[in-house]
Amino acid sequence: MIYPWHSELLEKTRVMSAQDNLPPALAVCSPRGWFAQDLLSEMVKKIISLDSSQAANELAHPDVFWVKPEKNVIKIDQIREIGDFVYKTSQKSVKKVVAIEGAYLMNANSSNALLKVLEESPDNTHLLLDTINLSSLIPTIRSRCQSLTVKTNKGYLADWLQEEHGVSLDDDKLAEIRSPQCYVVLSGFDLDKWVTELSSIGDPSKLIDDLIQSDTATIIEAWARRILVQQTDNPNIADLEFIELLNRFRMELVHSNSTNIKLGIERLVGLWLQRLLQRDKAKEWKSKGVS
Repeated sequence: MIYPWHSELLEKTRVMSAQDNLPPALAVCSPRGWFAQDLLSEMVKKIISLDSSQAANELAHPDVFWVKPEKNVIKIDQIREIGDFVYKTSQKSVKKVVAIEGAYLMNANSSNALLKVLEESPDNTHLLLDTINLSSLIPTIRSRCQSLTVKTNKGYLADWLQEEHGVSLDDDKLAEIRSPQCYVVLSGFDLDKWVTELSSIGDPSKLIDDLIQSDTATIIEAWARRILVQQTDNPNIADLEFIELLNRFRMELVHSNSTNIKLGIERLVGLWLQRLLQRDKAKEWKSKGVS
């Protein structure tokens, strides 16, 4: 599916491909939650001149090779398969395309293996590296890629919500949601209700399990923003520190395949409940005139 915020990059890809000016490697930088996989799919189809409603990663096309992370990491064996593919003769298209979804999840070994592929890649073979930002790739790979960056803003999000879902949100709610994917996730996970129940029940085990079974990283990010937009001109230091902990845990979830999700959430929930208890005590002391 083509989204408005992808249109500029897709047109650039089409023009470069048509003019035989497409670089051997493109780093496609898209922030989390803006449907980067769909962009990668449409770019692949532009390059091989394929008019299809089917996603490129679902195509049985001999000139397309799609790499997807396995348990939050791209392994060296997956990159070695790319090496085998790039030296094959194209069969249906003039060009061959390798799409690496979540390229920022390559470990050191797979990054070095890809570097060798980039150095020796034959003509009419193009690699697309999906990444959150250019700095997430190692310098030697960055230096061999031309970068394209998706431009996003609240206007795109507001228009998409109105056109696709008939929803109109104020600026604070848009700031909390921040991306289309986050809206989709939160449509199936009531964060406000979850946080309210968290502070009112004795055993949070079921709520923790509910979070684990959902898109944990996206919900953690929304929780952090929810707290942030509630800050006034005099921000609460404890809240800001908790936001930092939420963001650190979210980064671990996104970039690591060894994070103990349940243990991390239990720790955050414990700290949050402790924070609420301290806040309630402070209010009680204030009401009694205790400084």
